[in-house]
Amino acid sequence: MNTGITFVLMWLAAALVAPLMQGMVNETYPRAVRIINEHEAGVRLRIVDNYQAPSSELNMEERVLAPGHNTTFRVSMGWAGNIQFNEARFWAWSGNEALMEATFNPAGLWMDVSYLTGWTLPMVCGCVEEGPVIGCNLDLKAINGGQCPSKGDDGNGSCINPARGDAHRQDEPAFFTPCRSSAYLLYWHGMQSITKAASKSELGL
Repeated sequence: MNTGITFVLMWLAAALVAPLMQGMVNETYPRAVRIINEHEAGVRLRIVDNYQAPSSELNMEERVLAPGHNTTFRVSMGWAGNIQFNEARFWAWSGNEALMEATFNPAGLWMDVSYLTGWTLPMVCGCVEEGPVIGCNLDLKAINGGQCPSKGDDGNGSCINPARGDAHRQDEPAFFTPCRSSAYLLYWHGMQSITKAASKSELGL
């Protein structure tokens, strides 16, 4: 059983994906993001629209997703923002949560799984059509003996990334090393440094 969150980004035009995603897309909000909870516990999520970006269709402020359940929200072309995640027993607004970040532009789709501010849950992200599969499906806290980095436990379910705020740091903290090159860990990381962390079959695509 996977222990994390899977994102499926629906990038194709509504007319091309109707058999696959009937009822999930429309002309006003032609792009969609499906969130699948494969964690053993409920997760709390919060969608944040970037400043001056179009808003998403739904307000998912502090929504809880039960284990094995999924939800879909739709966005218009030009949407940019992130989704903050934490286990349901904690809040998802501390600013230290794991993030899925995305921008839907006419030129293409940009996305990443970010642990730059902190780690809460394993996450992977893929596309319905051919495209990258990114993220890190490893439970970093379990790998590190159930402990956050030194002085990195925020008391709200997040392990704070010690590298946050340091634009010149070139090496990720040891806690985050297992997710090197598969998630956004340092300010200098770009999309070119993000590689596949799971196959499409593992994502169920």
